Amino acid sequence: MEFIPKPSLMPYVFAYFAVIVLLGFFYGKHVKGAKDFVLAGGALGPIVVGGTLGATWVGGGAISGGSGALGGNYGIWAGWIYVIVLSCSILLIYMFADKLKQRGKFTIPGVLEQAYGKFARYYCGIIVVIACMGIAGTQFTAFGFMLNTVTGFDKTTAVAIGTVVVVIIAMLGGLRSVAPTDLISAVFMVLAMVIVIPMVAGLSGGWGAVMEKGAASGALNFPWGRWNAYGVIAVTASSMFLLLGDQGMLQRVIAAKDNSTMRKGIFIGMLFMILLSGSCATLGFVGRTLWGWDMNASLLLLANATVLPTLIGGMFLAACTAFIVTSGNSYLLSAGTSLVYDIIVPLSGKKFTDDQQVWMSRWLIPVIGLIGFITSLWFPSVLAAQLYAYTLYGATLTPALFAAFLWRRVTRIGGIASMLTGSIATLANEIAKKPFGLESSIIAIPLSIGVLIVVSLLTQGTKSGVVGSVETDGTIDQL
Repeated sequence: MEFIPKPSLMPYVFAYFAVIVLLGFFYGKHVKGAKDFVLAGGALGPIVVGGTLGATWVGGGAISGGSGALGGNYGIWAGWIYVIVLSCSILLIYMFADKLKQRGKFTIPGVLEQAYGKFARYYCGIIVVIACMGIAGTQFTAFGFMLNTVTGFDKTTAVAIGTVVVVIIAMLGGLRSVAPTDLISAVFMVLAMVIVIPMVAGLSGGWGAVMEKGAASGALNFPWGRWNAYGVIAVTASSMFLLLGDQGMLQRVIAAKDNSTMRKGIFIGMLFMILLSGSCATLGFVGRTLWGWDMNASLLLLANATVLPTLIGGMFLAACTAFIVTSGNSYLLSAGTSLVYDIIVPLSGKKFTDDQQVWMSRWLIPVIGLIGFITSLWFPSVLAAQLYAYTLYGATLTPALFAAFLWRRVTRIGGIASMLTGSIATLANEIAKKPFGLESSIIAIPLSIGVLIVVSLLTQGTKSGVVGSVETDGTIDQL
């Protein structure tokens, strides 16, 4: 089937923007302090927690990469293995969610400071800002690519519009405005996918033809489809470790009004993630049988909007926009809050009022958004390289975070060594252009975990020479 851009779909995207911005203004009026801005006042209900978790995680990457590309390039099994492992891994947060909420911190580096000292907060704060700013930039680029490719709209203008909308929603009321709009977007995305997938299958000749074409291409081979175990594990590992330590996700978890609500929200979030990511994987697989193997995976899901009736195609394109917006505002919020609470305020040595910190967080968001926008236009190679920010973030923060809550023998030196190892190994492998032919996640994550264990065991009964120790035997207080 020939791909032809369809400009008539544009109004549906801008209608979604109008609705979501108006809702952002409405919810943003209720912000009354830092806790409201960063954690929605700690008063979210289980459905809102679950919806915002699902919408936040399934972003532009699921449309032009991630589960959609896995399903399209390698088959339904490869896509769904990725989906199930990632979605179910959020349940691991159950193990320390209660303790995390009790700490009363706004950011993950703030929590890590309690375990590993001030250096951990500054270092991880920088990693969070850089990684989240880069990932937010990729969302802006994804929107520009989507609107340009599907409708023919100017790409630079599209990136600018996407940036502005995401920035407005994030800065209006922080998580107070983002969380409910995320839930609305998540429900809209699910409904759109339920309608679109059967229609695309029908265009491909029906489900019988879809399965026949999939089998002929090897896309139905169990369990890896057209790929292999190494490829699926490498992609899944980097995403899983980002998910488990993702500041935006964890902020949404602890924004629940109580522990019972938090647990229910995590479970509902898992269901939303399965529905949303699984829909992308399935649509990628079905779309491949319609468009053939000449179409690039990044366009595979989006192209379907052009062959559907205008109303359905417009709704689908608006849903794709929702995927991008919900992730983009999450990473902007994460970058802005860490920049204020983990770097500016601690290093300044000054006492800022609650309102001053909210003001800084709010007005740093457009600055971060502008940097992401400029990066997406002038440094596409840098932006592409920032896709490995998933591994950089996950290998640096996640092992130390889990150890702080779950392993009593971890030491401060062990935690710091793990953070440094994870980031250095990721950067070294990428800068050296993968000299061993291995993905960074396969190298950095095991090294980070291994160093944490070995160094902690070797430093039992000693005092940390870098940041000091909480107890005389070198271990930290269990959080």
